[in-house]
Amino acid sequence: MTVQNKKAIITEKLKRLYLSINPYVISKSTKQLARKGFKESIRIYKKRTETIEDYPIDFVITWVDGSDPTWQKEKAKYQPNDELSLQNNCPARYRDWDNLQYWFRAVEKNAPWVRNIFFVTCGHVPTWLDTSNPKLRIIKHSDYIPKEYLPTFNSVVIENNLWRIHELSEHFVLFNDDMFINNPIEKTDTFIDGMPLLVSVAKPNKPKLEMTEWDYARFNNCRACNSHYNIRSVMEQHPEKWFSFLYGSRIKYNIRTYEDGFIPGMVFPHVYYSFRKTSMRDCYYQLEHFFESTNIHRFRSNDDLNPQIFNMWEMMHNTFEPVNSLGVLLNVTEKDRDSLKAILSDPSIKCICINDSERIDEHNFEGIKAYVNELLSRKYSDKSSYEKEVK
Repeated sequence: MTVQNKKAIITEKLKRLYLSINPYVISKSTKQLARKGFKESIRIYKKRTETIEDYPIDFVITWVDGSDPTWQKEKAKYQPNDELSLQNNCPARYRDWDNLQYWFRAVEKNAPWVRNIFFVTCGHVPTWLDTSNPKLRIIKHSDYIPKEYLPTFNSVVIENNLWRIHELSEHFVLFNDDMFINNPIEKTDTFIDGMPLLVSVAKPNKPKLEMTEWDYARFNNCRACNSHYNIRSVMEQHPEKWFSFLYGSRIKYNIRTYEDGFIPGMVFPHVYYSFRKTSMRDCYYQLEHFFESTNIHRFRSNDDLNPQIFNMWEMMHNTFEPVNSLGVLLNVTEKDRDSLKAILSDPSIKCICINDSERIDEHNFEGIKAYVNELLSRKYSDKSSYEKEVK
């Protein structure tokens, strides 16, 4: 491709970009910054594709056996009986889909390069899990969460403190048990040059008529960042990260954010999250007041910070690499059956979160679970080395 053709392509992309951000009225200096970042991001991306990561990367998966009677009894002992707590901690938060074995099969097939898998639990483990697997590490909450915060039934407390696990590598990827690797991934699908891949798009959080504690946490994360960082200064330091061509027309949100001078929200695909332990630790101590307020909540609360704050911290320090998408979130209901089948067979989708939903009542749950697990069993029919041999 000639230099003239490359320039023509960049010019055309810039034209489309500026058309997409109308009717926003932006200043000349903002346009110049966005143009500079856009062009630079194309140049850098071409070099990025040649990157090879040779440091260890671990996976972390958090799991709870919601059917464990001992756990249920302890949960009932501590759970407040007010309407808000019951709503934030409904049965859909803890239902077991009986498909964890497919998560391990997907990892072994699609990410054999992972160093270790850290299985984080309050103490129970699936009966079929082979705990003698040399790559598997069983971690109890009491192994790393300060005892004054235990027992906890709050997933964000469990995740916000993962940096305290001594054996965990500096670079690790966090999964919930409903996040499945859908196709082969490389280390460069999680980190590049030691930095996490993030969708750094400052799309505003929209207040809803009915908000969950997770919705509130997104606002809390923004409040914490806005109280410590000047987003204009952050963007000016690395415009190629904030106005990357990879974001397409979504650059308009970052342009608006730069103009307004505050973070109104952030896009976070609900799939796997890439973290660095040292960054998590530094973020924790910089925002210690916010985290300590979260840690004391044994159940999810509207005042919590969630783990996305650690990715936002990386963004505020420009220690990340832009990416267009990390995967797909699907809230599973009766009408989503065909969508799930199509996603599982799509070679371009690296990860899928098969998310439980409060919209699935107990009457429909078993049928939907059976359908989901049938699709997963077809895709991942071969047992993994993490499963015990059946005698």
